[in-house]
Amino acid sequence: MSGNIRSIRDLPSNRNNQGLLANNVQPGEYPILMSSRFSGSPEEARKETFWQMLKFIFCPYFSIRSFIFYITLIDIIMYFITVFYDYNTDEFLQPKLDTLILFGAKDPKKMKTYEIWRWITPTILHLDLMHLFSNMIMQLILGSRLEPTVGLWRTIVVYELSGFGGILFSCLVSTGIAVGASTSLFGLIGAMLVWVIMNWSRLGDNPYKVFALIWLIVLLIFNILIGVSSEHIDNWGHFGGLITGIGAGLALFKYVGGNETKRDKITHLIAGGYLAFYFILGLSLFYTVVEV
Repeated sequence: MSGNIRSIRDLPSNRNNQGLLANNVQPGEYPILMSSRFSGSPEEARKETFWQMLKFIFCPYFSIRSFIFYITLIDIIMYFITVFYDYNTDEFLQPKLDTLILFGAKDPKKMKTYEIWRWITPTILHLDLMHLFSNMIMQLILGSRLEPTVGLWRTIVVYELSGFGGILFSCLVSTGIAVGASTSLFGLIGAMLVWVIMNWSRLGDNPYKVFALIWLIVLLIFNILIGVSSEHIDNWGHFGGLITGIGAGLALFKYVGGNETKRDKITHLIAGGYLAFYFILGLSLFYTVVEV
């Protein structure tokens, strides 16, 4: 199974005009659609180990040489660095809030003094073990579908821009401290929804497009409900990540088939302009108007 997985190593010379990684991706196979990759016999399926089964069900396109694996590894390493630097003795493997702030949590007061790395670093920090685990599982499921569909650099741009955009929106309406990759994850969900919708007619009678659309909508609603049910979750950051991911998807993703119309190109330009307007206006407001 691993021989069919796309990887960073293959990217420079193996990308087709749809943005798909051409390393054994069959025509009409789009990982983002949640379609099944298994084509063997029932006997072969029964020989798979428990971990192989989990990978097949949730992350069939996962590769340890992908961006999404490396960013997940960075998140895990940073979590344990903050834990061992100074942890809360009353909780299990939970870094102290002061430690998270030191390592780059979202802190509008410090960001006002031009600690600009805090626009990015909150996405690699996590509050506790459950926070880390839930985000990493969702990150691997989403990212391992998006990356082999749209390519390496588009995935990186969507992920990082969504994290930045989510933190920016949160800073405009909230002075609270926040950490977590969920701003980027909401951006991935928004971008994946965009890909399915913008290619809906071009996918023809592909039966998986309906399933993918429903799954992504349900996933989005589920995560929104979790957010509004807790006062400790940065819902403004989630919203900012979502709208940034939608804009980034519209600006960057190519249409299936590669033949873009004038209308398609205008859509890319409008979305790019929207992103530029959002970041320029948001940063200007934060540094000149917003009080923290």
